[in-house]
Amino acid sequence: MVAGFSSFSTFLSAWPSNSTDPLILLSGIAARTKKLKLGTAIYHIYGRSPVTLGVQSATLQDLSAGRLLLGLGVANKTIASWHGGTFDRPLRRAREYIDIVRQTAAGERVVSHPPAPADGQVGHVRPPLAEPVSYKAVQANRVPWTDLACRGAVR
Repeated sequence: MVAGFSSFSTFLSAWPSNSTDPLILLSGIAARTKKLKLGTAIYHIYGRSPVTLGVQSATLQDLSAGRLLLGLGVANKTIASWHGGTFDRPLRRAREYIDIVRQTAAGERVVSHPPAPADGQVGHVRPPLAEPVSYKAVQANRVPWTDLACRGAVR
């Protein structure tokens, strides 16, 4: 799947589905392309701790020379339960998660809050070349709304 991306010079971006691990797939695409933007579509907040995703997105941002477009959303009760999470207060959880991802990716000291599994843990990582661009999504009446629609609700 990744091998053919170098020949798609007319495309502006790649957005793999979440049926694969998007960060691993995008790392392979980043290694084979020079200009293609790399998007996670909407990655749910329950699959990785926010500190882990912050480190991984900073690493991919370095590897891709600033081409990562990180899309994050709250998923649903089923997906949350698969990962041992609780689907309650989705906007609050998304806001807290995104704040920790951004702080970690920027190399800032992070004091973890829910939904991270271990409250109060402190972490520090080196700053990336550039902070990943992040897009947030929520679902209203089963229609995903991107950052533009919920800019006031989640920052």
